[in-house]
Amino acid sequence: MGIRPNGLAYDWGRDLLLAANVGDPHVPDSFTLSTVNAKDQRMIGSVRVPGRTRWTVFDAQGEVFYVNMADPAQIVVLASREPDRVARTIAIPVPGPHGLDFDVEHRRLFCACDKV
Repeated sequence: MGIRPNGLAYDWGRDLLLAANVGDPHVPDSFTLSTVNAKDQRMIGSVRVPGRTRWTVFDAQGEVFYVNMADPAQIVVLASREPDRVARTIAIPVPGPHGLDFDVEHRRLFCACDKV
């Protein structure tokens, strides 16, 4: 597992856990996402991300994990079929993203941010 795991999301269809690791700014490359095979209880991958992670949620219909980062202010997206790489990023136009949730019924992603 990575340094200081914080956010956690679960893909029940693939039995995958994704941990968003807060890391340590004094340790190079410690901002990571860890993928764990829940059935076997073993880590199967790690992906470096460009900044401090916050929360993660899973969208079962889209088969993607969303992870927000404090700085740079963005959301990284990992496809659960390919959790070994970032599929895309979503820029956040204001600083300090910290809360994250997904509305399954209306297929909307919400990210709380600090006031500008």
